[in-house]
Amino acid sequence: MFGEYGVLKGGIGLALPYHACHAWWSDKTPHGTSAVPGDIMRKLQQWCAEKPELNAFIDVAAFLQALNKGEELVTDIPMGYGLGSSGAVVAAIYDRFKKKTVADLDLLKQLLGGMESVFHGKSSGLDPLVSYLNKAVLISEGKTETQPVRNPLKFELYNTEISRSTSHLVETFMERMKDDAYRKLIMDTYIPLSNECIALWLEGNRQALLPKLHSLSAFQLEYFNFAIPSHIRKEWENSLNGGAHIFKLCGAGGGGYMLNFPKDQ
Repeated sequence: MFGEYGVLKGGIGLALPYHACHAWWSDKTPHGTSAVPGDIMRKLQQWCAEKPELNAFIDVAAFLQALNKGEELVTDIPMGYGLGSSGAVVAAIYDRFKKKTVADLDLLKQLLGGMESVFHGKSSGLDPLVSYLNKAVLISEGKTETQPVRNPLKFELYNTEISRSTSHLVETFMERMKDDAYRKLIMDTYIPLSNECIALWLEGNRQALLPKLHSLSAFQLEYFNFAIPSHIRKEWENSLNGGAHIFKLCGAGGGGYMLNFPKDQ
């Protein structure tokens, strides 16, 4: 919901579960779903096997045995669309093959993020944690805690009709952060603004939240242009200049779904 990119640099992150989509283990692929490609699953298994900090918690032998038996991880989550498809995959693997339950949420987030880094190069672990717990999760000041699911503002998913690669987008952001001026904008303006939106969201203060959300949207249009597909930038700009909605990135952006908030609420 809030904190994309900024959470990688110490900002607060807030993520909510999306209950319309799922991932589950099966020996067949039902109509309307797709199986996670076998090469990706084997890469994940090998990744966990080669990293002591992961195989201490994941039964990599049982994982490999399931793959060799032809079991598949089936999902109706569109991949590359910002709905946490990779997070759900990681959560399903941990849920199935965990050697023990990890109660410490910070440790669990670190563990799941280490697994999800196969997909993105670097992961906060927030998406797989939300998928696994099926609860809203807040990351703040290095601490991870669950939250009641609050929706003070109505919003909808806007389909850009193209997929994207999260790893490439994260790499672009990290490269831009090497520029002192850009880094200062992110650290001094973007992260505090995003953090304030989260605080207002958790308070349920929609009256104060809408103008802050408008400012966040304007910042993302200007400084996260790499994450906004070119064919919707004009519509995004028009929404800021008297339009009926406010656009916002959903996850890494770059394609897939964006968040769209009606102004009249």
